Amino acid sequence: MLRCEEYFMSRLKIHPLLKSEDVTALPMTNLIIIGISLAILGVAAGALYIPTFQSCLDAVKEHGYDDSFRTYGCVSGVFQSAFAFGGFMGPTVGGFAVEKIGFAWTTTIIGAIHIMFLFVVFIFYSTCCTRKSAQRST
Repeated sequence: MLRCEEYFMSRLKIHPLLKSEDVTALPMTNLIIIGISLAILGVAAGALYIPTFQSCLDAVKEHGYDDSFRTYGCVSGVFQSAFAFGGFMGPTVGGFAVEKIGFAWTTTIIGAIHIMFLFVVFIFYSTCCTRKSAQRST
């Protein structure tokens, strides 16, 4: 006898391309974990997207572009293109690397790249903030 959740999940179509048999192949616990993971991913993407986009807009305005819908559209287009390109290249290069050198080395390399990027961002912001504070004092 099916429990209520199992019956509901067996009838639920997660995506229009999935058949109901595909959904029933996943255990209920996996679907809950996937749902929670996607919710966390959505919140994290929103937390990343909004300040970064605003920072891009501020940088464009500092370089003399007017505050108009055209500027917003251009920055938004470039920003979305960069995210889409990263969303394509990341899994492509990551999948290739996993096939060639294995999962453990791939994650180690990705972690090392993140740590190096953290140092680059720290150095950039420390020199940038030092330069801005020196300009304000004069």
